Amino acid sequence: LSRPDEGKSDSGMEGLCDSTTTKVCMDWAGSSSKPACLGKRAREGRGENPLGRSLVGSAFGRGAPAPEPGAPLFDGERIAGRLTSCVDSVTEGRAIGLAWSYAEAGAFSTAFEARLSSGARVRGAVVPTPFYDPKGVRLRA
Repeated sequence: LSRPDEGKSDSGMEGLCDSTTTKVCMDWAGSSSKPACLGKRAREGRGENPLGRSLVGSAFGRGAPAPEPGAPLFDGERIAGRLTSCVDSVTEGRAIGLAWSYAEAGAFSTAFEARLSSGARVRGAVVPTPFYDPKGVRLRA
């Protein structure tokens, strides 16, 4: 399957060639104030164009099976994104992953359902990343 509006495969790995630090929520990784910033013109050219998609953290209910990478994410009947990765996290006690979330009228879904390979759906939500220990407490312990 493919998404005709993007002309890319439905593998869940789409967007690798056109991802920006903004799309993957990593604006901190580049500084447009540096004169030698390679992405400076692209960032400035982006202007006020709304994002069509963004890489977001996703989490599923405790005990729910982990959907496979590439699984479509639904907001009602609308495909709201694609799961790029997902694993059962022992630390979190639930399945977590990353997903491309597609904007609808400039807004991204905060809750969704992922389709499992069996055809059943499992509820999930957009969550902040990192998934655990955002302040680094465990790292410094």
